[in-house]
Amino acid sequence: MGQFITAHQVAIAFWSPIIVGAAVDALPDPTPQSSAFYVWFFKVSHTLLARFRTASQASNQDRRAP
Repeated sequence: MGQFITAHQVAIAFWSPIIVGAAVDALPDPTPQSSAFYVWFFKVSHTLLARFRTASQASNQDRRAP
């Protein structure tokens, strides 16, 4: 497994955020019956993903600036 990761670093770096983002986006909204942990996990995961996407967009805009 270590050799695979070492040999495919670029692909893993490219696909990991896409897969994690899709997984977080696929989480169903908490319901009144949801556990406190799920509500916390839902909020934290969406907050982290939003911050990652904001940072990624800002990084891309910085590259385009003259």
